[in-house]
Amino acid sequence: MEDVKVSLFLDTRKSRQTNEQKRKKKFSVSLRIWDPMIKQAKIRKTRISMTEEDFNNVWHGKRLNAGEIAQRGMLQEALMQVHEALSGMDYFNYEQLDRKLSTPKGEEYNILWHLDRKVELLRAEGRIGTSDTYKHTAKWIRKFTRSSRLSFKAITPKWLDSLENWALDDGKSITTVGMYTRNIRAIFNDAIEEKIIDRDLYPFGRRRYVPPTGRRVKKALSLEQLRALFNAEPRVEEQQMAKDFFFFSYASNGMNIHDIVHLQNKNLDEDSFSFIRRKTRRSRRESPAPIVVYFNPIIEAVITKYSNQQEQSKYVFPFITEEMSPEEQYLKVRNFTRFVNQHIKNLAKENGLPEISTYWARHSFATIAINKGASLEFMQECLGHADPNTTLNYFAGFNQETKRDFAKSLVDF
Repeated sequence: MEDVKVSLFLDTRKSRQTNEQKRKKKFSVSLRIWDPMIKQAKIRKTRISMTEEDFNNVWHGKRLNAGEIAQRGMLQEALMQVHEALSGMDYFNYEQLDRKLSTPKGEEYNILWHLDRKVELLRAEGRIGTSDTYKHTAKWIRKFTRSSRLSFKAITPKWLDSLENWALDDGKSITTVGMYTRNIRAIFNDAIEEKIIDRDLYPFGRRRYVPPTGRRVKKALSLEQLRALFNAEPRVEEQQMAKDFFFFSYASNGMNIHDIVHLQNKNLDEDSFSFIRRKTRRSRRESPAPIVVYFNPIIEAVITKYSNQQEQSKYVFPFITEEMSPEEQYLKVRNFTRFVNQHIKNLAKENGLPEISTYWARHSFATIAINKGASLEFMQECLGHADPNTTLNYFAGFNQETKRDFAKSLVDF
């Protein structure tokens, strides 16, 4: 890193004060880091503030008193921290340097600190739901270890097996254990990429530890059950609204509630609408193709009945607004999902059907479409899946009528 130049200076650039005022005011001592690749300097503030006179005396003076010697030591330490961070990098990367310098002393190898940082980064990106899973993962580990510190080195395949057994005994589902241990794996991958730990410490993979996968329960209604639910008479307005949005989801390629709430008016066309699943829009290197949904009577009826009445509104439905923060939007989506789930479950139970949720709409759409002859490739596109195996997970199997018709077709020469 010989070409990267680092220097200290007092940042008075934005000051519009008189010389007399500037003599009394304290300014931030900052680092100027010269990037030779882009031939540009990056400025990074330290936590030290000094007057212009004090900075010149301490940093450039020759005869220092005891207090000034201590202050110079602080400035030298700030400079030395940058050089130490640079020495551990194969090539200069300001983002990586920033991460290293932002890590409190002693926390670099503490995976719980990295989990907490991940929570903050995800919330800053507006990914509140994912952020919460990392928050719960950190809370889960603290409960298991009864400590606020845990070294990457302490996490071995054997340790992860113990964590899994403890969690299952504590009442956690295998699906929850899988989600939390995958979060731990993601933190390890980040730490390896940032060159905080060596790949030899990685406890995941074949013959090591593999996060468990919960048994996928097929949650699909048959065509007869869907017909019964569609013809069911809601007792209260809440059940009617839940029923309307359950069938809007089913009729819109199994669109989930999160995407329904975030559906925008600009995505509506004359005979269709399009959307990109919020769940997958950040998970691929290439932008996923929009899912196109063509209008049918159910979709048209729900949009007409519940569409936003506010002029120039961004969203089709009136559940969220542009003025809301990501956290407020997340809570609105979660509360509306709970509302629909609660009332559609009650309506289904009252009509002799399984205790369903909005999740069943997506599975039902996939299963019935395939039973009616839709190909796997077609369904993969409709559901917005990158992997056809994911699409198969939504398929609850062929019904008896389809199997009977197929058996007859084999001898239909």
